[in-house]
Amino acid sequence: MNPPPTTLSIRGLSKRFGSSVALDDVDLDIPGGAFACLIGPSGCGKTTCLRLLAGLEAPSSGVILNGGRDVTHLPPAHRSVGMIFQSYALFPNMTVSDNVLFGMKRREAGRLRRAGELLDLVGLAHLAGRYPTQLSGGQQQRVAIARALGAEPRVLLLDEPLSALDPQVREHLRGELRALQRRMGITTVMVTHDQTEALAIADQITVLRDGRVEQTGAPIELYDRPSSAFVGGFLGAMNHWPGRVVADGCIGFAGGGVLAASTQGWTVGDRVSVGVRPEGLRIATGASRSGLPGRVVSREFLGPVMRLKIMLEGAAGHALADVATHTCIPPEGDMIVLQAQPAEVKLFPDVIRDA
Repeated sequence: MNPPPTTLSIRGLSKRFGSSVALDDVDLDIPGGAFACLIGPSGCGKTTCLRLLAGLEAPSSGVILNGGRDVTHLPPAHRSVGMIFQSYALFPNMTVSDNVLFGMKRREAGRLRRAGELLDLVGLAHLAGRYPTQLSGGQQQRVAIARALGAEPRVLLLDEPLSALDPQVREHLRGELRALQRRMGITTVMVTHDQTEALAIADQITVLRDGRVEQTGAPIELYDRPSSAFVGGFLGAMNHWPGRVVADGCIGFAGGGVLAASTQGWTVGDRVSVGVRPEGLRIATGASRSGLPGRVVSREFLGPVMRLKIMLEGAAGHALADVATHTCIPPEGDMIVLQAQPAEVKLFPDVIRDA
């Protein structure tokens, strides 16, 4: 019988390299059996965090708890953690079976049987006698997973394991990886720079920025209810414009134009950053022409939607709007008015730092 999934907790975790702060006072809880993704721009601290969890780096301060057990200063071999690197780190002179056996305890009884079970689990039992150079990238990834599982870790750590693969193979394998993780029920933490990948497979996403946690939550929570303009813009496309609360439930923009929005917690006259995702915008039709006026400057066919780039009047800048391809799509040069439902309009403090 498998032990219950392990909860992973971080308290006040920091890492400094000289005067550079890679991770700064991070608190994070990952539920047992969850698939968690760490994302953020380059240099935000996500890989450093993963290496600290694995024991490959020593923290400057803070605590790491694995199933309630303090593993902060334990060596990697004593943490019950398996790690898969971006390169997979397979031994080219060993067969698939021998690579998996290498990850097991040397004196463990039934090692050959267990290796066969793991290869069967990842669908590679028929390739046990091959060498890594005879495998595809996806097959090598699955061998790396089987080897990591050979040590029976309580936590599995993945450092961008899909980044070197072609887009179609990558999409297929991320589904396989997620299905495998669900069958095993093992707590998994993956670093990725691909926001779409994180949205597709994670139970929990943590957005890091400058070594700090910007927001943690379920994918739909971060996408629909970002806590900051940075999260909204980093996790998917989002339009950002400067605006001002001109009335209860109404945001006005320089050069004209208004959008309805929930202004609870704001007062008339407050300056705000207004965020709306492209799919949240629609083109006004009929008699109602209130919204954001602008001119269509380009169109991009994306299959189910046509993405329009609209130059807005005044100082608001431009907007990206996704319009279903089966609807009437205005040609380039047309003047239009953009509207949005109040729930689609997000308000943030006025100051927006660059991503």
